[in-house]
Amino acid sequence: MHRYRSSVLRRAVITAKLTYAASAWWGFISEADPQRLEAIIRRGKRTDLCSEDHPTLAELVERADDELFDKVLIFYDLTKLFVCITCL
Repeated sequence: MHRYRSSVLRRAVITAKLTYAASAWWGFISEADPQRLEAIIRRGKRTDLCSEDHPTLAELVERADDELFDKVLIFYDLTKLFVCITCL
């Protein structure tokens, strides 16, 4: 059981490190950089650190970007609601 927990923790740490603030830097990297970063995930799959169905880095970045955008929209809607309530 301990080996399973450490494996899950390692996967989570690697994924978090690869995707940290990815929405900010992803558009500024060169064409070769995504391939190098994807190599880390491929190596993780080869060594059983990542499962075979682990998403690609591009998928992880896109998912993080979508989540960030959704949160911004929710915050914007709440701000409009707050402004409307305070105007009454």
